[in-house]
Order: sequence, then structure tokens, then C-alpha cells
Amino acid sequence: MQKKPLICGLIVLLVVLMASGMAFAQPAQGQRGQRGQGGQGMRGNFDPAAMQQRMQERMMEQLGMDADEIKAIQPLLTKVQEINRELQGGRMRGMMGGRGGRGGAGQQDAAPLTGLAKTQNDLETLLDNPSATTAQIKGKLTEYRKGVEKLQQELTAAQTKLAAVLTVKQEARLVLMGMLK
Repeated sequence: MQKKPLICGLIVLLVVLMASGMAFAQPAQGQRGQRGQGGQGMRGNFDPAAMQQRMQERMMEQLGMDADEIKAIQPLLTKVQEINRELQGGRMRGMMGGRGGRGGAGQQDAAPLTGLAKTQNDLETLLDNPSATTAQIKGKLTEYRKGVEKLQQELTAAQTKLAAVLTVKQEARLVLMGMLK
């Protein structure tokens, strides 16, 4: 009969411990809503160099390479990543409904658009202009398609150069990571 009070006591203790754990896990009252204050939130501490270092360490681990081997192929990796980013950036802006917020309040100091991004922005501007002619839109669309095609050719060439210096296992890892075809 003495087991029942002991078990009840342990259950109560467990509930109290769980409740206090959840209370400590909640953000402090002053921390709530920081994301909306100045638009910074958690991003205020973002360190691109640290992120790049973590990505490089993860890639070294996955490819089974040491730091010297990664440094040797880094220019080839970087080229593939840059071209991919430019191609994907245009697609993402298009899927997100336009220029990705460019030209809005606080965007005056944004870097000027170049390459495919500029052509896409010009095409979007034409599409938003009610007086744009079909010929103007067609011309800019053709220019955009040529830009995409050129980048895809550059990407294929960069991927071929990168694959040439990898083992089959490393190549397979990069295919699975989406860096190679």
C-alpha cells in the first residue's frame, strides 16, 4: 500500500519538472518579436565567413578530402556555385513574384543588377508597363532566354572541369548535393 503514495509523488515530481523545463525553454518576454524590430531578429549575428567555413568543413567531410585537397579544387567548386547561384537567383525572383523586393523602401543602396538578373529585371519592368509592345516584350524575352542558355553552357563546362579532378565517389557525392549533373 505504501507504493501508491510513492508512485503518485514521483508522477507529481515528474510533472513539475517537465513544466519548469518548458517554462525555461520559452524566450524571455523582452525577446519576443525581435524579428519585427528593425528586421534583424536572429540574422543580426549572421557571419558569412563562418557559414562558408562550416560549408567547406561539411564538404571536406562528405568528399573525404583534407584541407589541402579542398583548396586545390576550391576555384572549380566556387565557379560552379556562382553560376548555379546566378541561374537559381533568377528563377527564385520569378517564383517569388518579381524583383524580390528590389526598388522598395530601403533598397536604394542595393548593389546594381548585372548579367541575367538585369535582363530579368528589365523584362519584369516591361511586363509591368501597360504600354509595352509585344515586340518589346518578345525582344527582351529572347535576350533573357539567350542569357539563361549562355549560363547553362558555362555551368556545364565548369561542372565538366570539376568532375575531371574528382574520384567517382566524390563526383557521386556532388551529384547528390546538386552541384554536378
